[in-house]
Amino acid sequence: DGEHALVELERQTQIQPVDLILLDLQMEPMGGLNFMERLQGTPFAAIPVVLITADPSTDILLRATKQGCAGVMKKPIDRDRLMSMIARQLDRNQLDPNQTAPATPPDMLTAY
Repeated sequence: DGEHALVELERQTQIQPVDLILLDLQMEPMGGLNFMERLQGTPFAAIPVVLITADPSTDILLRATKQGCAGVMKKPIDRDRLMSMIARQLDRNQLDPNQTAPATPPDMLTAY
């Protein structure tokens, strides 16, 4: 769940940097978008987040974009597309590791 993920994120960042968060939209009790809200205003807000969802609605894309998601991928996951999206996000982060928002548009429509 999102609450456990936040605790784990804090623990993990004390051990080593976290380069990317891969997040499912449907988690209980705290879902993916609520997790994204909680990240805002924290030191973790600059970490790119790729959201995974089975929800095909464009509303999810819009909400994820507003929350600062770097990408959205629809289930079922295609391994090659997921790896490509992760590689793009890591490359973007390497270009400017201090940025607080994606430098280029999120990977929404290309991977959705």
